Amino acid sequence: MPSLPTDIRVDRDGRSLSVRLAGAAAGPLVLYVHGSPSSRVDVEYLHESSTRRGVRVAAIDRPGYGHSTFMPFTFRSVAADAAAVADHLAAETFAVYGFSTGVAHGAALAAEFPERVTALATAGGGAPFEAGTPRWSRLSEGERRGLALVGTDDAEASRLLAEPDRQFVGMLELDDEAIAAAWAAASHPADARAFTGELGRIIGPSMREALRQGQLGWARDNVVWMARWDFDLKAIRCPTTIWLGDEDGAGTLEGGRWLADQIPHAELRVIPDRGHLIGFELWDEVLDSLNV
Repeated sequence: MPSLPTDIRVDRDGRSLSVRLAGAAAGPLVLYVHGSPSSRVDVEYLHESSTRRGVRVAAIDRPGYGHSTFMPFTFRSVAADAAAVADHLAAETFAVYGFSTGVAHGAALAAEFPERVTALATAGGGAPFEAGTPRWSRLSEGERRGLALVGTDDAEASRLLAEPDRQFVGMLELDDEAIAAAWAAASHPADARAFTGELGRIIGPSMREALRQGQLGWARDNVVWMARWDFDLKAIRCPTTIWLGDEDGAGTLEGGRWLADQIPHAELRVIPDRGHLIGFELWDEVLDSLNV
């Protein structure tokens, strides 16, 4: 059996980044960019298949997630943190996979370091919320007020945008099996099947790490990715594959298609009978698309 994934700490400008290494001990590197409320723990599910493929996977908890020191991060600071972790792992170049909330950060990493990122894959959509779009119409009044404050009062924006997520903090009182069951009950059928299978085993532990410091990281993520993105998607030069499950939520499908339109050379793959967790279920295919 493969050895278990390993946690390391990487010092970064007086801060600590918590990183989980999975897969092979040597080989091409894939940086996994987690969603929310998830964390570096996600890559435990990807460990065995990545080991078989001879691929290293590193998942970095963004500031405020897991043990990573909180700071009011930005797309550029997260990208710089990821590049520093790659340096620590002696990887001059690397591929990037962004999941859910991590889609935006993964795209920013590819845009900020085009000379180092060899390929990008995303799953679970990704787009900012802008007035006049269907995504905007689905927001609560509080969320709209919060987005209007981004850049002028980020603290209040963070509070307002975090409000709908507070219900998930209460889930931590459940055991891991009950957390997986709760997510299954709230999900579309394709994801419900995944949550009740082997993938459900990591949901509780990953969520507990995501919220180890409360909502600090998640709340900041809302401020960063839900508002207008401050990087140029057209700066992404590497091969890009956008994975979507046709049973994912309407907003996520819309976001993924928007992203494909913004990256001129991106390949959009919409897979039937899959949902938000498509990247976990089709990890070998995702690695193929990353050319590793």
